[in-house]
Amino acid sequence: MRAEQKYLLSIEQYPEGIALFREELSTDGKLEDFVFIEVNQPWERLTGLSQKQVIGKKASDILAEIDFPVENWISLCEKIWLNKTHLRFEHFFQPIDRWFEITSFYDQTNILVCIFREITDLDKDHDLMSPSIIEKDVKNLKLTDLIDKPALQSLINDFYNLTKIRISLLDVEGKVLVSTGDEEICRRFHHRHPGTKMHCQESNTQLTKDIPEGTFKAYKCKNNIWDIATPIVIEGKTLGNLFLGQFFYDDEPIDYEFFRAQARQYGFDEHKYIACLNQVPRYNRDIVQSALTFVSNLAKMISVMGFSSIKLTRSLEERNRYLREMRESRERLTATLHSIGDGVISTDKNGFITNLNPMAEIITGWKATEAKGRMIDEIFSIRDEKSDFSYNYQIVGVLNGKGIHNFTNSIILIDRNGIAKPIDGSIAPIQDQFGKRIGAVITFRDQSMNRAITRDLRIMKSAIESSINAIAMANLNGLITYVNSAALRLWGYEKKEEVMGKPVRYFWGKEFEKLQVMNKVREKGEFFGELSGRKKDGTFFDVQISATLVTNEEDQPVCFMDSFVDITEQKWTEKTLAEEAIRRRILIEQSRDGIVVMDQEGGVFEANQRFADMLGYTMDEIYRLHVWEWDAQFTREQLLSQTQLVSEAGDHFETKHRHKNGSIINVEISSNAAVFDGKKLIFCVCHDITNRKKMEEELRRERTLLRTLIDNLPDAVYVKDRETRKLLANPADLENMGLKREEDVLGKTDFEVFPQEVAQLFYKDDMYVLNKGKPIINREERLVRPSGEEHFLLSSKIPLFDEKGEVIGLIGIGHDITEQRKANERVNYLSFHDSLTGLYNRVYLEEEIKRLDTDRQVPIGIIMVDINRLKLINDAYGHPMGDQLLKTSSGVLKNVCRKEDIIARWGGDEFVIFLPKTSVKEIDSIKKRIIEQCKKTQVCSIPLSMSIGFSVKTQVDQDIMKTFKEAEDNMYQNKLIESRSSRNTFLLTLKSALQKKNDISNEHIDYLQNLAQIFGEAVNLTGTDLDRLILLVTFHDIGNIASPDEIVNKTGPLTKEEQSIIQRHSEIGYRIARTIDELSGIAYAILSQHENWDGSGYPQGLKGEEIPLLSRMNAIITTYDEMTRKNRFNQGRICSKAKALKELERCAGKKFDPELVNLFIDRMKILSV
Repeated sequence: MRAEQKYLLSIEQYPEGIALFREELSTDGKLEDFVFIEVNQPWERLTGLSQKQVIGKKASDILAEIDFPVENWISLCEKIWLNKTHLRFEHFFQPIDRWFEITSFYDQTNILVCIFREITDLDKDHDLMSPSIIEKDVKNLKLTDLIDKPALQSLINDFYNLTKIRISLLDVEGKVLVSTGDEEICRRFHHRHPGTKMHCQESNTQLTKDIPEGTFKAYKCKNNIWDIATPIVIEGKTLGNLFLGQFFYDDEPIDYEFFRAQARQYGFDEHKYIACLNQVPRYNRDIVQSALTFVSNLAKMISVMGFSSIKLTRSLEERNRYLREMRESRERLTATLHSIGDGVISTDKNGFITNLNPMAEIITGWKATEAKGRMIDEIFSIRDEKSDFSYNYQIVGVLNGKGIHNFTNSIILIDRNGIAKPIDGSIAPIQDQFGKRIGAVITFRDQSMNRAITRDLRIMKSAIESSINAIAMANLNGLITYVNSAALRLWGYEKKEEVMGKPVRYFWGKEFEKLQVMNKVREKGEFFGELSGRKKDGTFFDVQISATLVTNEEDQPVCFMDSFVDITEQKWTEKTLAEEAIRRRILIEQSRDGIVVMDQEGGVFEANQRFADMLGYTMDEIYRLHVWEWDAQFTREQLLSQTQLVSEAGDHFETKHRHKNGSIINVEISSNAAVFDGKKLIFCVCHDITNRKKMEEELRRERTLLRTLIDNLPDAVYVKDRETRKLLANPADLENMGLKREEDVLGKTDFEVFPQEVAQLFYKDDMYVLNKGKPIINREERLVRPSGEEHFLLSSKIPLFDEKGEVIGLIGIGHDITEQRKANERVNYLSFHDSLTGLYNRVYLEEEIKRLDTDRQVPIGIIMVDINRLKLINDAYGHPMGDQLLKTSSGVLKNVCRKEDIIARWGGDEFVIFLPKTSVKEIDSIKKRIIEQCKKTQVCSIPLSMSIGFSVKTQVDQDIMKTFKEAEDNMYQNKLIESRSSRNTFLLTLKSALQKKNDISNEHIDYLQNLAQIFGEAVNLTGTDLDRLILLVTFHDIGNIASPDEIVNKTGPLTKEEQSIIQRHSEIGYRIARTIDELSGIAYAILSQHENWDGSGYPQGLKGEEIPLLSRMNAIITTYDEMTRKNRFNQGRICSKAKALKELERCAGKKFDPELVNLFIDRMKILSV
């Protein structure tokens, strides 16, 4: 039992407040704090704190709440531990307005006991002095312990007011206790600088040492001003000095040069320092002498009063020490009585009870408060257990001087409730210091538990000794300490002395078993198992052992206890039965069928492994099942009824079993009943027929599947007999015959279905297969259906044989390859043709050039054609329109050229015309016809334009590739010559198309260009930039050429998708402009025309001056134009010039450049534009 648990039995009965603490140490082992482990109810009442609030909490956290000096207390507690003493002090707890006397000491288990005694209402005058005075040695007295500082301060204040002479009282350490202050030169200068301040301190301590009692010393301080000191001496010890000063004598000159040097040395303001020096008082020597008389008398008075206090202190110190010792002794006795485990009762000399400790209260059933003052016989009634004779006379005998009396083992105590309790103990007299008897003390303890334990031990010993099991005990070293009679018989011994002290392992047969048992017991505390034992005669036997490691109440190992049972016969029986069971089991387990034996309730009595495997269970799981848990065909009630009906004659049937995983097993069962040990058992042999059932089902499914497969094959499948009559025809074959039902063709020949010529071909092949017995594989056949459709089949015909090898018919398969033939033709076509234009491709042309480059074809002409503006069309209108341009161009070439000419798409926008047997004149004529046809052809309102070059091979030995190269060079030369005029024409065409798209007249274009001219001059644009601005206002919407007319001309709000399409026109315009030299300089301005000054525009989100200047100017011009010009969007609701300018001004800084807006507005206001 832990120490704190012992206290729990006693501190609740203690009338004083008690708190128990355990130490909390730091990592380096130093005392850091205390932790509450228990408090009693009086402590709770005194402090107002409950157990729940404090238990387990730190003392520093809890006691600080009631103003307890925790840190100082912890430090003092550490000292009392080191000095093996106690700590007592008084303290006023301000939060709860109470005085307490606190006593702290360590008990023998290092628990800190704190007793709290409230002394708020006690008369403290008996202490005569505060604890600090009483506890001090005279040698350690200080002046502050003796003087009345307020009274002394009042006295010297009156003296100063009367004389203007300053007096101060300092202790020997230079500390000012009372004072009328210092002169201004000291306050403002000497006390503030470290150097001069040190002079003052040294003057007050060093210069005043060893002044004889009753004398004084006049001296100049180290700052050169007069001071006079006289000592305060008590019992020969100087405790302090009275000082008079600072001053100068009026008959002495002042050394101003000294003080000026001092001001310079310490950095004082010399003027102010000398001014303060002149304020230092100057006294004549008679006045100083009179003041010294007063100071001397004052010092003597203080010394005398202090001496008187010390004498009084010494006279009371002995008394207080005695009182303390008495109180401490009483408290130690009380604490001891409350903490011991024995009951203690004390009486006075007449036998009246004076005290009961808590344990005595528990044993007797009386509270101390109830028992005090009662006669001992009433509270402590003891009798002889055997004779029931009262033994209280022994108490009387001790009170009458018969010495100490010890109780016998047969003494019982009758408690308050009449319960008899066996006790032991003693009665002893209490004597004073002179040996006089003043009472008696009874010390006793309850022996009820010990007697019960002793009785239980005797019973246990008898039970162990008479047990039929062998029981032995061994100490921790493995040596036998006890064996019962059964153990002696088991091992063949007669006397216990033969085995006592021997090692346990001596009685075990196998070495490894000894180690195994000992290790497991030590590791786990117990062992149960079987091992070999060795008898006295050396024979071995089988023994079952149960070994336990016995521990005490502190969970420490005490000994080993082993129980042994001879299981030799049992093991032989088990072995015999096991062998028999194995033989029977082998017979059952060898069966390929599952075998199960059930009782009448449907539970498993026996089963073989095969049965468990069939159902997917382990053997342990099988034995926990009932028949309805695996039978999937019958209900529980049906199965129980069937088990009652099974007879010895047996039955044979099929059913379904359910596998553990939920799958179903088909089984064939042979069952019969038999009576075993009075119980009816049903024996079942279960043959798994799942595979057989599956095979049967599989055959049925295969027939169905085969027919389904045949009927769903895309190929025609049919079967004919020896007479070529149809026996089977799938839907594909029926479709070839133009029929819908199989019944319409069964038994008919091909002559009854197909045209004569087709049927004759089929019949010829059929007879070859039937007569030769050889197959025809993948023969291509032409089939004309009754509808007139022509199809081609890849046909195979295979003979069918009977079991004798005779041909009995054939099976035919016809794979329709009509689409495949078409696809092959398409592939062949595409391998030599351009998929877009339908013209020959480069591969074909190169092969034809090689083939036709012969003497007979000379002269051979080659025309190279390049389609102009394909990239522009792709960028502006998209690749579909570019493809249309290529197809239109190929159409022109096909219309112009001759049938024998070979026209091929060479790649991209280039075409080559190969003209065999064609002269230069004829080729030139073809070129002119191509040009004329282009002028008549437009794509996207843009005239078709081609660059053309040709060359003619006139001599046989000319290299055809050289001719080809010359045609290509001539084409590029033509492209350069025609490019300028072509571009001008194209630009005018674009302008016209744009005006038409946007519904803008030439006059309006002139108006916009005029606005651009005016605005450009206002911004001081250079000639080139001004030209670009004029070009920009003309072509800024060029990207709209590619926008759908229905969106461009829409007058209502645009959808999000339409808005997205329209917003692409600036990017399209940018791509178009980049491909035209004349517009490339404004391409980026076109891209940026819808960017806003605040960055909210598109497509790049540019802001401020990131936007090109021309784009910013164009935005202002076009916006102004749209507001002031009637168009399809405003439907005639045009703005006035002033309103339009106002709108521009409103959007400045958001949509438009504010500086440019101001310039535009200023210029518009000047001009009538």
